[in-house]
Amino acid sequence: MTGPLLVTYDIPGYEGLGNDGPFYFMKTVEDARSHVQKELPYKPDFIKIGFIVPGRNKDSTARLYMPRVKAAIDEAHKFGLRVAVHAFQRITAQLAVEAGTNHLVHIPLDELIGPDFIQLLKDKNVVLSSSTTVFEGYRKTFGQYYWPTKNDSIYAHPDPIFSLIHFKDLPDTALTEGLRRATLQDAVQDKKEDSILLANLKRLVDAGIAVATSTDAGNIGSPHVSSYFNELAFMQKGGLDMWQLLQSSTINGAREVGKESEFGSIAKGKRADLVLLSRNPLDNLDNWKHIEWVILKGIAWRPGELLNK
Repeated sequence: MTGPLLVTYDIPGYEGLGNDGPFYFMKTVEDARSHVQKELPYKPDFIKIGFIVPGRNKDSTARLYMPRVKAAIDEAHKFGLRVAVHAFQRITAQLAVEAGTNHLVHIPLDELIGPDFIQLLKDKNVVLSSSTTVFEGYRKTFGQYYWPTKNDSIYAHPDPIFSLIHFKDLPDTALTEGLRRATLQDAVQDKKEDSILLANLKRLVDAGIAVATSTDAGNIGSPHVSSYFNELAFMQKGGLDMWQLLQSSTINGAREVGKESEFGSIAKGKRADLVLLSRNPLDNLDNWKHIEWVILKGIAWRPGELLNK
């Protein structure tokens, strides 16, 4: 659990929310440090930074914002907190790693990563989230062609699914029409970014970089629970084999939050939080849904048991 996102860009539309605001804008280096300190009384598990770079010249603007990001990371580490950085571009991801982040929330999608970037991740022992399908959720919704996947139909809560399907039925406004038009116009670029994203995912995993299965669920078009299975299917499309997918959903998730000594693999002394499947998970992804037992904090129960009590 973390608090408001510390951002490098003053995101419009969130003014006047007071303590309910989801963002802290880091105008200066001093701001960056004070915003970290504001979160400390709530005992967060980590600090999250949004390394957001508007405009065309990403490189120079990212380097301009870099001291604020570095100050926030240093302040968090001073209090023993891990740091996660939201970064889409290779340059923002690189600068965040050089500044000391523990975790990158996304895989770069603007350019193919090279061996120097991969070596930097290895040297700094950085873990990445996959988060490959969240962009498609926005495109389907705003493009007004969203239709639930089989996983959405089975596992997602019906209310948000209903609202996503019926976004196209909202009254036409400048906002809805503008979103639809912009989404459809960007289709070619989006397809290119998806291709880069999957290629980068494969390069990272093949190089031994820890990538954890992550969905960014709660974003528009990414329903909770079902988006996990949608994410796995997309990662498999990128070339990951079943063993790599299993690692990404177990030990790599634990590494991401710095808890690999507590959970993420089966070993004496680790937390007994497990699922026991009735079919081999290395055969196909559908087998992951055949859960025989859930063991939580050492207590075993069968799915559906609690519903019958």
